[in-house]
Amino acid sequence: MAMGCDHTYENDEEKGISMKRVLLCLLCLCFMGYLGYSDTIKKEKAEIGYLDLDAMSFKKEVGKIAPWTSFANPQFLKVEERIQTDVENGFPGAVLLVEQGGEIVYFKSFGYLKKYDENTLLDQPVPLQIDTMFDIASLTKIYSTTLALMKLYDEGKIALDDRVCKYLPAFDKSPYDQITIRHLLTHTSGLPADFQFFRETGDYFSKDREKTITLLDDVSLINSVGTKQVYSDIGFMILGTVVEVAANEMLDSFVSNKIYKPLGIDSMITYKPLEHGIAQNTIACTECRGNTRGGTVDFSGIRAYTLQGEVHDEKAYYSMGGVSGHAGLFANAQAINTLNQVLLHGVTAQGIALFSEDTIHTFTAINTKLRHQLGFANAATYKTLAPVVSKQALCHNGWTGTFSLIDYEKDLSIVLLTNKRHSLFKNQAFAGSAFDTGQYYSITADVYACLQM
Repeated sequence: MAMGCDHTYENDEEKGISMKRVLLCLLCLCFMGYLGYSDTIKKEKAEIGYLDLDAMSFKKEVGKIAPWTSFANPQFLKVEERIQTDVENGFPGAVLLVEQGGEIVYFKSFGYLKKYDENTLLDQPVPLQIDTMFDIASLTKIYSTTLALMKLYDEGKIALDDRVCKYLPAFDKSPYDQITIRHLLTHTSGLPADFQFFRETGDYFSKDREKTITLLDDVSLINSVGTKQVYSDIGFMILGTVVEVAANEMLDSFVSNKIYKPLGIDSMITYKPLEHGIAQNTIACTECRGNTRGGTVDFSGIRAYTLQGEVHDEKAYYSMGGVSGHAGLFANAQAINTLNQVLLHGVTAQGIALFSEDTIHTFTAINTKLRHQLGFANAATYKTLAPVVSKQALCHNGWTGTFSLIDYEKDLSIVLLTNKRHSLFKNQAFAGSAFDTGQYYSITADVYACLQM
């Protein structure tokens, strides 16, 4: 019996059987089409790396909500509405990537990578893309220096309780000879948070990287070694130098060769991106008027133009030639998430491993009595995060507006990259810092709520 549109059924039973056959045929066709599509996706995914092809597919649709982004969870709209509302009210821009259970469940860009030229609002701001690179500021401490130390530890070239003077002989004097690599990683070295070598301060003034390194052992301690946690840029400047001595290679070269290239992300994460062929118009801007805080700060040689592709951090730029253990790294969200995969699962989505299981466990074990762990911070020690994260969550942020979190219990990676400092500076504050998106924690709480965790 032919199945034509003008067929007359002899009874209701025959009609019912025929309609069931039609539905079965349609379902089979849809399933076969899905299999073909799935095979194509898997092939393309293998060719481009770990990144989900669905994420790449909407790269040219910035500002639109791709159907897959909510990943069968309409509560993600709460995150979108919060960030989009902030952008509409003046927040410059953001990229949010969320991976849970080994799958990217959300990945979208909002706003602009360049909105101002100095203090002038552009007639046509430049939109952010999901692959926009950001100056990640203090996330450098994790995704360069800490990972480099993990690699050296894995190779047996350093130990956490090695004294710094083993690698830097200038520290072989009291009380600096008591400082270990562990002290520096946990910010218990006794060193201060900051020292402004770039200001003309007599013998401690330096705009030369090699000279700056020779001055690090002269920075006065503010606490006895091992007694108190004080978050310190200086400590990670020293750690970056320890890496270079132990590896016999510059920090930027070492992390590129040993960490980023093996993972295939070296074009997504690098120091001094403009010198590595990264187009300036693919990098998010930071401060509108250089390092001047809206014209309120001045020192010899200060930059006063809109920063794009040059590290914002003054010590890194003026005193360390753009390469330091505390700041200087640029990255996009894909790169950070790939490194989070390694920390969470031991391998990337492609099965690439960098460290032994023992090394990862050693560096990510959480001491609940301390905020600062071995590089990362204990997320549960922040009042704004404690209600939502597990006791096995680590995080870190960067001054420019960047944030990363990994939660082992929830098998979760959150990467939020913003350029909140690319906003006008008034009343001693950046306008971007007042928004929820620029404060990280509201977005993080929203993500946990979206995933019903």
